[in-house]
Amino acid sequence: MATRFDRVTTPLRVRDPELDDFDLEVRALARLVQEPPAPVPRSVPTRGLTLAMAVWLSMIFATCYVALPTVLAMTGLNGGLLTSAIFSFPAFALASIVSVVGAAVAKPEIRLDLAGSRDPVLSATVGGLGVWALIHNTNALLVPFNHMGTAELASFLALNVLEMSLLGMMFASFTRRKLVAMALGGGFQFLMLGLALTLIKLAMYLQI
Repeated sequence: MATRFDRVTTPLRVRDPELDDFDLEVRALARLVQEPPAPVPRSVPTRGLTLAMAVWLSMIFATCYVALPTVLAMTGLNGGLLTSAIFSFPAFALASIVSVVGAAVAKPEIRLDLAGSRDPVLSATVGGLGVWALIHNTNALLVPFNHMGTAELASFLALNVLEMSLLGMMFASFTRRKLVAMALGGGFQFLMLGLALTLIKLAMYLQI
């Protein structure tokens, strides 16, 4: 009769804590690579926020109101942009000041992730372009689109799409809500065009 010492037994596996811990760390790193952590909005000091906005808005102003209009005028594609600069320059500057002061008071949390959703940028851009197109085609002081030549209209649209896209990037860093981003873009254009039209009316009044 066989005794218990005669039975074949399977040796127990001894757990190596160091190897198991290393394996867990490797798996955790793999999950981080596959699923990067969601960006967390952070508060920015008021001085840093206003300085960043001032630099970004100055870059937009230099590109969309000075450099590109000068190129379009020199090439003969659109000379009317520089002609209207006397009203668009101060209007953009005043609207920018209002935006910077508003951001300094509201102190929004900033999101600077490049992998985030593009919807807020598109919403802000569409909101601004919608207000701009509506006012530009309904106000008697502005030239409607159907009164422009093909090259003039194409260059005019391209320049304003670029401007609102750059502005949309800034406004989208303040919020991820589409309606809020759209309102910010539309509000900026409404304020700027309102200021420009006010300056035009004032100039007409002073000439009279």
